[in-house]
Amino acid sequence: MTLRLRLNPTDPEGVLSWTLLQLLDGRSDNANKRVAPLVKDCPANPYYSMAATEIIFQRDHLSDEHAINLLRDIVRPANDSPDVLAKLSCMAALRGFWSLSIPLFVDALRGREKNKNGAEEDLILLWKRNTSSLNQLLESLPSMDQRGLRPYDFDDLPIETVARAFYVLFTANLAGIDETWPPCVRIALYSHDLQDAWNQKEIPAFLASHCSDWLIYQAAGSNVLTTPFDLN
Repeated sequence: MTLRLRLNPTDPEGVLSWTLLQLLDGRSDNANKRVAPLVKDCPANPYYSMAATEIIFQRDHLSDEHAINLLRDIVRPANDSPDVLAKLSCMAALRGFWSLSIPLFVDALRGREKNKNGAEEDLILLWKRNTSSLNQLLESLPSMDQRGLRPYDFDDLPIETVARAFYVLFTANLAGIDETWPPCVRIALYSHDLQDAWNQKEIPAFLASHCSDWLIYQAAGSNVLTTPFDLN
């Protein structure tokens, strides 16, 4: 990372990654010395904005509303970039802002679908037949907010909500959006039912039980019901 920044000291992704490493070492002042001038010169750069926001999150005690507004302010300059939306979604999820995070992950998936080559299969989650059930999940997400910060935070929520939220993250990870993995694991660890399925390596069966409409499909001209797990 240091070499990357030596070659290009203003590389946006490099600056964000470097900032996160600095914050892990408790060096927020050092990170701010690099990031603040970049944000001043390029206020619309979403990577610099995310780096600055991570610094603020570590240094300041913010209300949930203030923190969410800071994250939302970055959405517009993201210009629907799947990479930026995924990184922003992960920031939101790890702070318990699921009603912001998961819709952004869905938008990142939609962006990926637009940019993919024609050889890949469409994601079942985004099929028109699933629009209603996906919207129902998105409307239920405020019930998850500020959960996942303590053990078994999700146990008193409807299991369908938790399972479908997990499915979005798990599917996005299978689709190549790596930023979904930390929040995906967090949901799995903080729900007894999901943790049991994870430990017993029964995630496909768990998802088939709770969101089969997003998982099982029948190819044209075939009598066989299929899931994405059958293709791997």
